[in-house]
Amino acid sequence: MNKFTLTFFCFLIAFSLQGQDLSLPHLRHIGAANSINPALKIDSATWVIDVLNINNGLAYSGPVYNSIVQSDQDRLVADINNALQQLAPSGNDFNVSGKVETFRVQYHTPKWSLQVHHANRYQANLEYPKALAELAWLGNASRIGQQVEIGLSFDFLSFSELGLGGSIPLGKFRLGLSLNMIAANAVVETKRANASLYTSDDIYQLSLTTDYELNVADLNIENDLFDVGVVALDFSNISLLSPAIPSFNTSLNGAFNSVFNAVNKGVGLDLGITYEHNDQWQFGWSIVDLGLINWNENTASYTSQETTNFNGLNIGVVDFDDTESINFETLRDSVEQFIAFEKDATTFTTFLPIQSYLSAYYQLSSQLEFGAVLYGQFEDTNTFGASLSANYKLPFIRLGAVYSIVEDHPFNIGLNATLELGAFRLYAMTNNVRTLFDPLAVTNQANRVGVGLVF
Repeated sequence: MNKFTLTFFCFLIAFSLQGQDLSLPHLRHIGAANSINPALKIDSATWVIDVLNINNGLAYSGPVYNSIVQSDQDRLVADINNALQQLAPSGNDFNVSGKVETFRVQYHTPKWSLQVHHANRYQANLEYPKALAELAWLGNASRIGQQVEIGLSFDFLSFSELGLGGSIPLGKFRLGLSLNMIAANAVVETKRANASLYTSDDIYQLSLTTDYELNVADLNIENDLFDVGVVALDFSNISLLSPAIPSFNTSLNGAFNSVFNAVNKGVGLDLGITYEHNDQWQFGWSIVDLGLINWNENTASYTSQETTNFNGLNIGVVDFDDTESINFETLRDSVEQFIAFEKDATTFTTFLPIQSYLSAYYQLSSQLEFGAVLYGQFEDTNTFGASLSANYKLPFIRLGAVYSIVEDHPFNIGLNATLELGAFRLYAMTNNVRTLFDPLAVTNQANRVGVGLVF
């Protein structure tokens, strides 16, 4: 089994992830904030240029890694039973997202503004019931005579976007928009994900009933490398007892080629408005990622609707002590014997995850500003959040703190810093300060770094 599949299985047991970054809306002094509201501009600036703005987000609703894997004398021990006890009966999900914005250029005049940007984005979501993880680890001895729901769904989307837009002032208001041309890299869309397992109390025979439908296009997973376009993630040095962030490399030539040569294309629209009530109070509202992608090439639909009887599975070898690896090749071979997916050519359309921000800012002095933001993301499952901030300007540097709430994660204290040397800007932020010291004990994190010019 390749390391990508291994890592995916480890995350499935250990974590439920869902990351949202609510720090960026509070940093109106950097150009990247324009990505969440195209009407935002930096006061008195003519040119605002950001390059390599890198963002990633994830969070756990299950147990943290440090509560599962612990040191026992000179070795690491994984307590999977403890992890299973902390999972919810259903709706455990793994959600990770990332964005690499290669550039964002804004040009402002007193009467109008223009902006252009390019970015590569990806997001993945895995949702599974507790019973599936229990069956994988503990077997089905406690489920004899029961019908157990074990349906697992997986959704993935990766695309590049090239956007052109601008803004105009209308009295105290400023209206902005960005029209984005989308070049799609890959998708997995789970339309139906129903599966149940019944263990006979007579002869202990298993019956699996499935009702699955997946749409797939251009998904490229090869060995330890997961290629999502401009970014390729490398899982070759990761295992359950040796966790790490996947290394990645970028190919900007490939990114720009994909925008103009992609066979699967789409369009997106970002809209925003700001209102300057007076020198102290400013407000904003935006809705971004209004759009869709048409998948016409290299596509397939996979369906499975059947009931199959079988005698059992050969799980394989689990060895954490020496090789720190999991060998589930025999499990995969067994599963392939009784689950048959029918493949058909198809075309389909997916919609972007719409996001909306409502914000208010209070400028107490030339140095100190406070902010508040309400956030919503609207997909099959909606996500809501809120955040409060304070930012203080010192010579050469701005420092800020953000308190945010996202769904089941009510307590996140983040920090941000922006180094300002003339026109040069270097910024970094995290929504959870503990990430800096003990990332494996953090249940919610979103991080961002970038550089820019303002003049």
